[in-house]
Amino acid sequence: MDILELLKSKNRAQTLEEISQALDQEEGLLAELERLENRGEIRKTKKGTYLAVDDKGLARGSMSIPGSNFGFFIYEDGSKEDVFIHRSNFEGAMDGDEVLIRVLPSSGGQREEGKVVKVLNRKHKSVLGTYHSQGYLVPLSRRLPKTIFIDKKNKMGAKNGEIVQVEILSYESRYRGIEGRVVKRLGAHNSPGLDFKLVIEEFDLPETFPDEVLEEVKKLKPPSQNDFSDRRRIEERVFTIDGPDAKDFDDAISISRNNQGYKLGVHIADVSHYVKEGSPLDREAYRRGTSVYLVDRVIPMLPEELSNVLCSLSPGEDKLTLSLEIEIDSKGKVVSSDIFPSVLRSSNRLVYDEVSRFLEGQVNEELEPLREELETFKELTLILRAAREKRGAIDFGTSEPQFTLDKNGWPIEVSLRQQGLADIMIEEAMILTNTVVSQHFSWMEMPFLYRSHESPDSQKMAELNRLLHSFGYLLKGDLQEIHPKQISQLLVELKGKPEEAMLVRKILRYLKQARYTNVLIGHFGLALQHYSHFTAPIRRYPDLQIHRIVKESLSGMSAKRRKHYDEILPDVAEKSSINERKAEEAERRMDEIKKAQYMLDKVGEKFTARVSGVTNFGIFVALDNTIEGMIRLDELNDYYILDEAQTKLVATTGREIHIGQELRVILKNVEVYQGEISFSPGEYL
Repeated sequence: MDILELLKSKNRAQTLEEISQALDQEEGLLAELERLENRGEIRKTKKGTYLAVDDKGLARGSMSIPGSNFGFFIYEDGSKEDVFIHRSNFEGAMDGDEVLIRVLPSSGGQREEGKVVKVLNRKHKSVLGTYHSQGYLVPLSRRLPKTIFIDKKNKMGAKNGEIVQVEILSYESRYRGIEGRVVKRLGAHNSPGLDFKLVIEEFDLPETFPDEVLEEVKKLKPPSQNDFSDRRRIEERVFTIDGPDAKDFDDAISISRNNQGYKLGVHIADVSHYVKEGSPLDREAYRRGTSVYLVDRVIPMLPEELSNVLCSLSPGEDKLTLSLEIEIDSKGKVVSSDIFPSVLRSSNRLVYDEVSRFLEGQVNEELEPLREELETFKELTLILRAAREKRGAIDFGTSEPQFTLDKNGWPIEVSLRQQGLADIMIEEAMILTNTVVSQHFSWMEMPFLYRSHESPDSQKMAELNRLLHSFGYLLKGDLQEIHPKQISQLLVELKGKPEEAMLVRKILRYLKQARYTNVLIGHFGLALQHYSHFTAPIRRYPDLQIHRIVKESLSGMSAKRRKHYDEILPDVAEKSSINERKAEEAERRMDEIKKAQYMLDKVGEKFTARVSGVTNFGIFVALDNTIEGMIRLDELNDYYILDEAQTKLVATTGREIHIGQELRVILKNVEVYQGEISFSPGEYL
């Protein structure tokens, strides 16, 4: 019998002596009790006795608090929908804290609600914010409590309005607020790099690598002839296509026509040659899980000496790779494939936009020698794209904000970057590669990691259909067993319509989030049974893990190693999914701050915007360059009520404001570090 079983069997709290006598244990007992208490499995009373916590309805996970009055509980493994937590049920928990919650009895709402039972681990030990001379700090992050109290003796000479870093001395409870002390003065609000420091602090991202990792990297050497001996040399012309500022080239392409149709080679940097399992480098890569891209800066998964030098497939240098050669017929069907360790020398470093313009007719003398390969690649891409559309894969069309910054990192232009032809070419090659690798090792019944995207809930699809109906659209067919083709057909109908961008965002929210698993589930969005991430081991840990499995399988994996991977892969999948989600939130947060910085000197100017959402407290509007803001209802001339379908506001005069409607707006206010932009009407509303 262990401690937990003992406490559950008793009908009253137990003293330390009683537990010790019952288990005949003294050594390590206090440490084990503390561990169970920290995990939320037992509770220590004020009298110093111990009780088992009723685990019915309890769950472990983390808090996400996007607003001041509510938050969401995120399950550890991401397998269930987030739980809504009202501020009155926070029990002192802050954004990012690891918590134990109790799921409350259903109140008939669409989402489960919960209450924090215990904070298990604090994320925030310090906070960045604006110091106010009255004795308090306002955090720069909108996800944190509005004020932190600072005693005069703890202000470290900070001046009113100065940005400071505050160490938290005591956390919020029912009887007192958060208290802290100033530990660093950072200067004025517009100090260069302050936005980066904020995102680092808010999402607990690593700024530097541990010394033991850097020491290991120093010992790594470029590949030599000894490393080439058991590898196949790629003789065909090989090239990379990346963004203009990229330095970590982890995938390269070779392509030609043959009797079957096409021979496509996708060659991926062999990061696993340098990052050995269990090494300091590997442990740090696992902890980070992914590289994080914050506009003009990168927090890499691996040190730059590896990602940008040793592993990067730079032109004119021999590099170690893991290659997949695929023969494809004229209809896009895979005829055969071969995966093997390789060595190559890239001939050209190409840029997406330049390749796109060249293939669309622009003269480019540097690209002319590669015309045959690029035209063949384009031809194959169109075939693969057609096959993708035929099977019903969902294509939301990828567009993202593009920032032009000055030397201090301040945005001077925000524009919309659309996916070009070259982007699509690389995307299709990577999807095919990931599919072929995943399918091959699944059929071999090897322990493996999969990129899984589950089918949406039928109830969610019914809710989505009600929203779509108010715009005159419908998801056709059976919603109980929905196929991605039904959503693809809807997206075709939406193409070019004023409400397209808004409805695409809504549809995404009704779909489940893709994640990593060690069991084969399938990928709903891509309409594929087999899919894994293999093509980016420099910046994604699951890809690195898969490379190890592939190489061991090629040389013959022992039963002991199979068992090892069976044991570790569930944790790798879960940890990688959590890290990916955190990285995406951090990247989105930095985008919001940069957009707010761009708008800061434009207060009072007029813009043409489109209504992207309506609520009972205001209107969300979006500019063409992806910048979004809000008009509060009290800014409007008439009295408006939100309609039942929540797609429009209706005034007492009969006037309507609906999603997709074009409006003239005036920029009213900008809160840079909250990423909040406020507009007022530029016309009578």
